[in-house]
Order: sequence, then C-alpha cells, then structure tokens
Amino acid sequence: MKKIIITTIIICLLILLMGCYSHKQHVCPATSLIIDKSSFPKGTSQDEINSPVADEPTNSAFRQLYLIDSGASQFVFVYSSEKRTSQKYNETIMDIFMVSKTSHSWKVPDLEFTNSADESIYACGYLFDQYQCRWVSRYKRYLVELGMDITSNGYSLEDFKNAILIIDNKLSNCLKYDQ
Repeated sequence: MKKIIITTIIICLLILLMGCYSHKQHVCPATSLIIDKSSFPKGTSQDEINSPVADEPTNSAFRQLYLIDSGASQFVFVYSSEKRTSQKYNETIMDIFMVSKTSHSWKVPDLEFTNSADESIYACGYLFDQYQCRWVSRYKRYLVELGMDITSNGYSLEDFKNAILIIDNKLSNCLKYDQ
C-alpha cells in the first residue's frame, strides 16, 4: 500500500512539473528582432545594436541606420505582461504622434499591407521639420517602434513598408513558439 501511495505521488508530481514546463512562455531576445542594413537599400550603414535600452526592460534593443540624408531607428521592448505592453503601447502612440510646434501633420500614407500585430498604428508627418514615418505595434508582450526619415535621396515610403513587413515576419516567427 505504501508503494502505491508513493508511486501515485511521484506520478502526480511528474504530471504537475510537466504541465508547468509546457506552459512556460518562450521569449525571443529583442536583439534577434532588430533589422539590419541588409533590409534596406544599398549604401545603408548601421550602428551596433544597443541592448538593453536604458530605463527599459532587460530584454530590449535599439539600432539606428543611415542612408545619405535619411535616418531610421528601431526599438524592441519585451515587457512582463500583455497588459503592461498594451499600456506602454498607448503611452508611446500618444507621445510619438503628439501634435506640437515641432511635431505635426501626422497622416496615414497610402500604403497597402497587413501585419500580424495585436495593435498597430503608423503615420507620416513632420518632426523638427524633417518628414518621417513612424510605426508602433504590439505583439503580445513585444512592443516595436520604427521611425524613418523619408527623403528624395534616402529612404522612401516603400522602404518604410518593407521594413515593417520584415519586422512583422520576425515577430510572427518568434510568436509561433510563444503559445
């Protein structure tokens, strides 16, 4: 009888441990979700990836890229919960698309594409007299920001769209394992 009780306890513990293990969230490193210069037109240069980003989660990353007279930047932040990420998403879009003397005329450009984000917004406007496009998206616990100067000699709206699609693909592949 004692053996049956001990065996039953061991089996229950194994089932419990396996259940806990199978529900553990997969987390992709933010650095693996950052695009590089190969995603952009020839002549693009890039800074090294900065990780973690100051005053942000440990799993966060940032990179800047440059093409002639254009700059681009991407941030990825991984927060502790979807609720926290959604809060940060709302704060970020209020901050980025705020209208002021130095930030204005934000409008959604005529771009056709879809992404798999839970929440997403993009628009183009003027920031310090530089025309640029900004995209902010939330994928579960991942918050992504992309900013790109749009100029006649540098990055184009098509480059902006392509960067979004590449980032979306990276996040979609990551989230396949985050069930």
